[in-house]
Parts: sequence; C-alpha cells; structure tokens
Amino acid sequence: MQEVVYTPIKSDATRTAALISGEIDFVLDPAPQDLPRLRANPATKVIEGVENRAVFIGMDQGATSCSTRA
Repeated sequence: MQEVVYTPIKSDATRTAALISGEIDFVLDPAPQDLPRLRANPATKVIEGVENRAVFIGMDQGATSCSTRA
C-alpha cells in the first residue's frame, strides 16, 4: 500500500453505494440496516468483531430541575 485517502461521506446510503460500486475500498462501522445488503454482495466482505469501549453519559449535577434549556 502506497497511499491512504480518507474520504468522509456523511450519508449512510451514499457511503454504502460508494463501497458497492468500488468508488471506495473500505467502510468502518457501516450502518446496521446496510449489513444484509453488504453481506449479500459477493464483491464485499463484512468483518465483525467485539469492541472494547465505554460509553459515559454525564448529568448536570448543579441543576435544580430536569427542565429543558433554551
């Protein structure tokens, strides 16, 4: 490999179409609804694995109520 080109594609459908058409070679974390289509395509290979990550949701401890803010 001589070069890696990072191409951000915001739309899930556009990103999947670009992968299937060969416009791009790799997609990290494709949209879950696109996985059956990618698995069914003989030109693509879906590799799955376990992720080791933590998700943290912080709450405003100083708030006096749970009202929404403008």
